[in-house]
Amino acid sequence: MKLAVICFTKKGALIGRRLYTYFKAQGVNCEACVPERFLEQDWKADGMKSRGKENLTQWSGRQFSEKNAMIFIGAAGIAVRAAAPWIRDKFADPPVIVIDETARFVIPLLSGHVGGANELACELAAFLGAVPVITTATDRNGLFAVDLFAAGNGLVLTDRKMAREISARILEGKTVGFISDFPTDGVPEGCAPYWQEYTIWITIKDRLPKEMPQGIKVLRLVPRAVTLGVGCRKGIPFPVLKERVDACLKEAKIAPEAVKRLASVDRKKEELAILQLAKERGLELCFYTAEELALVQGDFKESEFVRETVGIGNVCERAACAGGGRLILKKRTGEGTAVAAACKALDVILCEKGFGER
Repeated sequence: MKLAVICFTKKGALIGRRLYTYFKAQGVNCEACVPERFLEQDWKADGMKSRGKENLTQWSGRQFSEKNAMIFIGAAGIAVRAAAPWIRDKFADPPVIVIDETARFVIPLLSGHVGGANELACELAAFLGAVPVITTATDRNGLFAVDLFAAGNGLVLTDRKMAREISARILEGKTVGFISDFPTDGVPEGCAPYWQEYTIWITIKDRLPKEMPQGIKVLRLVPRAVTLGVGCRKGIPFPVLKERVDACLKEAKIAPEAVKRLASVDRKKEELAILQLAKERGLELCFYTAEELALVQGDFKESEFVRETVGIGNVCERAACAGGGRLILKKRTGEGTAVAAACKALDVILCEKGFGER
């Protein structure tokens, strides 16, 4: 995450300099804007700058579009007015933090849980010797926060309305269910390890079990743990590959949100359909040589035609498992494509208030 620091007074500039130096020492990408009249030459040589012709609203809009965490050093009202035109959604807005110019208080204003503003505010307060002012209800009451837990473990919230309902239920002192298809070190406080009227379910599945009792409301938290192994004929149209991938995911009941990467043999690294699918869905791309795929252990269905074509008898299943995953969808072929899926093992970490540190 890139950080953007901005200040408006001489005292604020000194704090901004401290923060810029702090983040730079950690190798964190940080932009720091100081009024021109307070910008020392050695600061400028070190990478700090003034806002130039960019007004504050424009500056804020740019940070929002780039998803940068913003740290305002000054009055909270300034930050509120600068951010207001760009605020859209608590699950998408970047963190916004305010520090008063005497560095006594650090206040997260936006994206406290999902964006990590609360955590960043506590880090800044510890560095500056300030007081972090955390106002989110679950934090103030020391309760489990499902959005914070999801962010800390890299889990996708599939239903924002349900997440709010579960948080409200926990605040009311009611128990929610907590079910995980992956190993966890217990269950969060306020949760029970069985299905309840409201239940959190950590899964890669795209639908609820058929045997689910009636009336249960479930929030699926989906880990990005799936690799799709893909093989295809040269020049395959993108819509064909996309449709086949979606059909295979549906057949295996795999949530699209669970897919983290596409994998194939290196001879396909210029295949436009594969590249376009990865770009459209924000997926990592992994390409392996035939020799690397041959080393992958498993019971794979081999094809002599594929072996003669690319040097290995099975591309999709081997590519799916090459990163260490377990095969959960065996090779499916059709319309010049071959698709398989593997799921990588992971541990869901439960810490105080449900935040997972990695």
